[in-house]
Amino acid sequence: MKESIVFMFSGQGSQYYQMGKNLFSNNQTFRKWMLELDNIAENIMGESVVKEIYHGKKGKVDVFNQIRFTHPALFIIQYALAQTLIEDGITPSYVVGTSLGEFVAAAVGNVISVKEALEGVIYHAKLTEENCSKGGMTAVINKSNLFFDTPIIRDHSELVGVNYDNHFVISGEVNKLKKIHEYLNINGIVYQELPVTYGFHSYLMDPIEEAYKDFISKIKYHQPSITFVSSQKGLVLKEIPKDYFWDITRKPINFPMAIEAIEKQGRSVYLDLGPSGTLANFAKQNINNHKEREIFVTFNLFGQEVMNYKKIIETLNNNDEINMEERKMVAYVFPGQGSQQKGMGGELFDEFPKLISKADEILGYSIKELCMEDNKNQLGQTEFTQPALYVVNGLSYLKKMKETGGTPDYVAGHSLGEYSALFAAGAFDFETGLKLVKKRGELMSKAMNGTMAAVIGLEEGRVKEILAENNFDSIDIANYNTPSQIVISGPKEYIEKAKSVFENAGARMYAILKVSGAFHSRYMEAAKEEFSKFLEGISFTEMSVPVISNVLARPYKQDSIKKYLADQITHSVKWTESIRYLMGKGDVVIEQVGPGTVLTGLVKNILKEAQPLIVDEEEENTQEAPLVLEEKVEQIQDAPLFVEEKEKQEVLEIQADKKAKVKEEKVKEAKVKEEKIKDVKQVKEVKQEKQEKQEKQEKQVKEVRQAKEAKEVKAKEEIAEASNDIHEKKSAVVEAAGKYKISASSLGDDQFKKENNLKYAYITGSMYKGISSKEMVVKMGKAGFMGFYGTGGLMKNEIEEAIKYIQGELSEGQSYGMNILYNPVEVNKENETIDLYLEYGVRNIEASAYMSVNSSLVRYRLKGLKRDKDGKVFSENKIIAKISRPEVAEAFLSPAPEKITNKLLEENKITSIEAELSKEIAMVDAICIEADSGGHTDQGVAYALMPAIIKLRDEMVSKFNYGRKINIGAAGGIGTPEAAAAAFILGADFIVTGSINQCSVEARTSDEVKDLLQQANVQDTEYAPAGDMFEIGARVQVLKKGLFFPARANKLYELYRQYNSLDEIDEKTKNQIQERYFKKSFEEIFKDAKEYYPQEEIEKAERNPKQKMAMIFKWYFGHSTRLALSGSPEQKVDYQIHCGPALGAFNQWVKGTEMEDWKNRNVDKIGEKIMEGTAELLTKRIIALTK
Repeated sequence: MKESIVFMFSGQGSQYYQMGKNLFSNNQTFRKWMLELDNIAENIMGESVVKEIYHGKKGKVDVFNQIRFTHPALFIIQYALAQTLIEDGITPSYVVGTSLGEFVAAAVGNVISVKEALEGVIYHAKLTEENCSKGGMTAVINKSNLFFDTPIIRDHSELVGVNYDNHFVISGEVNKLKKIHEYLNINGIVYQELPVTYGFHSYLMDPIEEAYKDFISKIKYHQPSITFVSSQKGLVLKEIPKDYFWDITRKPINFPMAIEAIEKQGRSVYLDLGPSGTLANFAKQNINNHKEREIFVTFNLFGQEVMNYKKIIETLNNNDEINMEERKMVAYVFPGQGSQQKGMGGELFDEFPKLISKADEILGYSIKELCMEDNKNQLGQTEFTQPALYVVNGLSYLKKMKETGGTPDYVAGHSLGEYSALFAAGAFDFETGLKLVKKRGELMSKAMNGTMAAVIGLEEGRVKEILAENNFDSIDIANYNTPSQIVISGPKEYIEKAKSVFENAGARMYAILKVSGAFHSRYMEAAKEEFSKFLEGISFTEMSVPVISNVLARPYKQDSIKKYLADQITHSVKWTESIRYLMGKGDVVIEQVGPGTVLTGLVKNILKEAQPLIVDEEEENTQEAPLVLEEKVEQIQDAPLFVEEKEKQEVLEIQADKKAKVKEEKVKEAKVKEEKIKDVKQVKEVKQEKQEKQEKQEKQVKEVRQAKEAKEVKAKEEIAEASNDIHEKKSAVVEAAGKYKISASSLGDDQFKKENNLKYAYITGSMYKGISSKEMVVKMGKAGFMGFYGTGGLMKNEIEEAIKYIQGELSEGQSYGMNILYNPVEVNKENETIDLYLEYGVRNIEASAYMSVNSSLVRYRLKGLKRDKDGKVFSENKIIAKISRPEVAEAFLSPAPEKITNKLLEENKITSIEAELSKEIAMVDAICIEADSGGHTDQGVAYALMPAIIKLRDEMVSKFNYGRKINIGAAGGIGTPEAAAAAFILGADFIVTGSINQCSVEARTSDEVKDLLQQANVQDTEYAPAGDMFEIGARVQVLKKGLFFPARANKLYELYRQYNSLDEIDEKTKNQIQERYFKKSFEEIFKDAKEYYPQEEIEKAERNPKQKMAMIFKWYFGHSTRLALSGSPEQKVDYQIHCGPALGAFNQWVKGTEMEDWKNRNVDKIGEKIMEGTAELLTKRIIALTK
């Protein structure tokens, strides 16, 4: 049975200059219809529409949005194409249009005449221009419930169309749409502004309702001769309502229901006759089994309509089934760096002047002069080579399209050439691609002291053997060009050393390439990270042709473009496998597009030396995200349940280990008791000595007792006197409590708030890797709080950028602070951070994870020392030390150690006056006592720690006669008013929150992490080793629910304690760690470690097997943090998320309120809610306690 054919017609937003030009030039029927329709339009409006469409000075990139032309233009081009197809034997069974496209569908289906339809769209444009305010339309790539759930969108626009489940359109005033765009940008939601200047389908059309309804009332409707499917009503219409052509311009579009109505009738072939091919994509998204449907595009921006039209005619005309097997498939491949040559591009520059002009503007120099003349010898420099090749590749492709009128079946590019392939596939426009390669070239050009070499005549396996046998661990494989041509990459010194080794091993040739860096290797990691950030601001459109990825040698997935482009910088180019993949697709002609013949030669050799790679559909669909066993886990309370017994056994082993430890501790305790019994004699002797001493002191004790009794008598008399008046005093207290209401701003110490210019005695503590972001710090500062930026794990330039941002956003007097995290390995990094703080005048720092005072902190503290008008010493540079141990608190409550100050003085890092003044002031302005917090913690109990350290503080202030009070803050476990109230009652001058802020809008972590945190309860945390203090057994508190990180991290620490080297660990355990935990070998990890650890640390590790084991195990902690911050779907169970039980308590507190959803949690609002709740609670408690 022959399948039904559906003609689809699009509306405003799909138009562009020069649309359909190739078909207009090459197909006489289409040209005839275009000109006939243009005559009708010209008679109505007095101007030629076709002349405007093919304007001699306008290109496809120019904005085409004057509706007096675009309205009729869209009608003319689509109606002309429909009639051309019908004349060639392709007759539709259904017609369906969206918005203005419904006029075309109605004319093709003979509901109204062509003249009436053209008059209708032209008159609508005229009325709109004369009576309606300007507006706009925006397509949002998200579910339509976003519109209803988001007030800023709902209140500032109208929902005017749903194209498929994850794509809707809004319409409204320009200034209101801008506000929406800002919101979408902030929340990372992709959108696209449509090229229109009016808010169609919205209230902005209402001024013309009466006039337009009057006009269309004169139109005579006929019964459709072709089944007419309405996108406005979402159903088949046999009769057209009288106001229908007003409704299709004013009411919302419901394209999914229209497709559903067609699908109910049976299988169909869909033809998108719109200029941009958008409806073909929308149709695919709305058909569950769209792979079983044939969906054709005719026009597109690349001018491929001649070939597309031919394909439609060949496959549909008089055929029951579409059979494409007779046509040979074509793959275009684009060359990368190394193919550049002076003179490349030739006449292409003159053929595409508009694009060249835009290229010059983006690059800041003449691309034509660079390629044709290269007077400054820059063509071989990476930052110039890459843009030059991209431009020439792109122009070559466009010319190819002009010449053939065809579109390839596949595209691929070698390294840089992949960007040209993505351009050809429509992933981005020419300008966007050029901006990407410009940035890529700039970043890669910064890589120094590296190079690459081509090894010819040896296969992949042998190359790897030679590298391993000769300890060339610093060399990576960069390109698999052919089975017998492998390119290696690494430090220049080692690439040069390897030359003789490879030549002696039988390589036919070892050619060191003329490149400035070790491209496609681990040495490009810094460039990759920076490029990843750049990619965040780029949007990609749907690819129309499969692009074979260098990284996977499989087609790109739409949602992984950014990831693949970033990974490509450090990843090997799998060119051999890519070509083998194309070979496996059948009879594919592979043709190089771009300068030179390098790829032609490589492809030729691969065809000779390699076999086709046959990939079944299931593997191809799952290759990007293979199922990770751990991600199938569900958790009930603590115990993970696996679908495989091996993983379940792993958890049971961990639990068994814990039980064994408890038993072992009990045995030890019993032994200690036995030892004590054996030493009874010795104990008796000690007691005898004590008795003798006691006898000597009896006299003094007696005298003290007598004095004490006298005091007690006097005290009883005073109590008796007070008791007579007790009821009156109690009544007075109750009355006062009733009148006095504690406020959020009155909580805490007044001195602390005054010195820090705070409204509230409330601080957000720092969180690692900038999770406590610069936006969070600014938000807090503006609301009268103080926030600390989390600098741990960040580079100097990131910290500097954050300081500049915060200082630029906050006004004079608004408070902020920066964190300094103890770094026992990279001491210089700590000093550099302090230098930064001193340079930018950062006045508040939070010292975290310090076990003692060091020179960095002393230098910061002393550089701000002064005397006030009363002669008291104070420091402009304030330190809040986060501690959880009394001995550490004592060190910070003391003056700077004399030994350190003397050394700093000798090194001229402080002055003699600063050294002298340091004796009169403590190292800190405040101590923050960390109890059971997320992250670094000693598992302290606030009720025990607070009184002890407050007493210690008082003693130290008295001992050193400090001129001011040192404030005490409380942190850990504070997520509710009850917890905050307890802290203030215990004597806290201020409180610090942490975990609850990680699950907020401003937190710089992934949405995946925030989703997990939002579900946490108080029991869902666990203690695990701290990666940065792994060797000394420091602990951090982390999220446990749904994750395996805590169990695995604890397992690694136990192995570290138990063994002195990796070699001592049994093979089963080692394999489990490498395959399940790390997904990498120990040697691969150690190889990576060499790139970021100081050389002396690497040398120590190579000499000391236990230190090497620690270095490798510590990699897992950094890796697990990166997974969490990026929200990587891979190894999700390995996320390391620092978190305390405070978040679970907070989640329970806000359950059922707006703040239950983390997207409504702003840090300043969280702070206000807690402080206000605390004030209210304390007021009630005081009244209750004094009754």
